[in-house]
Amino acid sequence: MNIATYSLSFTSSGTDLITNGDFSTSGSWSGTNESIASGVGTVTTPANNSNSNIQQSISYTSGTDYVL
Repeated sequence: MNIATYSLSFTSSGTDLITNGDFSTSGSWSGTNESIASGVGTVTTPANNSNSNIQQSISYTSGTDYVL
């Protein structure tokens, strides 16, 4: 039984630091209780409230402004 399901989507507005930020493939994403299909990243929280996430490591430059 799922307590909550959250779907994420992405729209680019500049230089993209994220690989596959449009969720077109799952290759560069990792996580727990996550899936990627049809351009949507989905993180599902199980009934036992264990941690769930979707993540990707990025490189950034200190002192530079970024828009999230």
